[in-house]
Amino acid sequence: MVVKPYFKTDPIDSHVLALGAELELLKGEIYNKEHSHLKEMLQIRRKLNNDITRLKNQVTRLVDLIFPERSLIFKDLFSKTSLAVLQLVPTPKDLLDLGQRELAIMMIKSSYNRIGLKHTKKLLDLASSTVGITDPIWVYELKLLLPTLVQMQGQILQVNRNISDYTKQEFGDQLDLLKTLPGVKDLTGAAIIGFLGDLRRFDGGRSGRKVVAFAGLAIKQHSSGTKQRHWGISKAGPPLLRFYLHFAALTAIRLDGPFKEFYHRLTGRGTPKLKAIVAVSGKMLRTAYSMLRDHTPFDPQMVYPRVIQIKPNNLALIVTST
Repeated sequence: MVVKPYFKTDPIDSHVLALGAELELLKGEIYNKEHSHLKEMLQIRRKLNNDITRLKNQVTRLVDLIFPERSLIFKDLFSKTSLAVLQLVPTPKDLLDLGQRELAIMMIKSSYNRIGLKHTKKLLDLASSTVGITDPIWVYELKLLLPTLVQMQGQILQVNRNISDYTKQEFGDQLDLLKTLPGVKDLTGAAIIGFLGDLRRFDGGRSGRKVVAFAGLAIKQHSSGTKQRHWGISKAGPPLLRFYLHFAALTAIRLDGPFKEFYHRLTGRGTPKLKAIVAVSGKMLRTAYSMLRDHTPFDPQMVYPRVIQIKPNNLALIVTST
């Protein structure tokens, strides 16, 4: 059967796909229930985290309208002590009505004695001279949002524990290997394991490049005639995997080791910092894939598989590979 390029209908597409599967020309993802569950839990965490961020933005806006001077006492609006005070006395008037003694007891108890009478008095002084506006509608909205925010913060802590426990139960050995990689903790390790899935789908030549391309970290190239242009990374893979790798890379470049050296080598050549971090993310993913594939813990030589050494006696070059 010959199908012309400009013909494209559902029956033809179905026939071509079926023919490709029959001839074993198509490779699909190898389904694994445990990997799928892990990915779903990570997606749930991301959605919950986005909802919390949205609620925090709304609460911050309302607090800035009602009592803008509050940030002079509580640098973190969403700390345990700050939220406890905000839930009980959301307005400056409520603070003044509560009184210094009761407020001090609550703040000392919730902060484990880190915030005492001095801060309590200063908070009450600010409340008595605030420039905020206590609009009843704003106060009503704030009181509605705060319990939901506190509940969701507890939920995300539980989700984090569930992800960690599930990963240790189903992929304990792989997680232990990945945690030897600088910058990788439980959540990042879970993301790498869950989204890479069955490593057999990357078998064959240039498997490291396949992994990087799968994650959407490969350079996107546009060719026209003799011109070639690069348009950043493809972003074709799972964005959540890139999200965790990005923050793992930010940690890795602060730790002494090969990733920090690699990052500074790139920036020393004039590479923008953000692009250098993306390159570190790709390097970390390739290293993680090699560790999982070969069942070996992290070795700094994995970052630079070919190292040129110079013997001091005769200046002979020795090239070693891992």
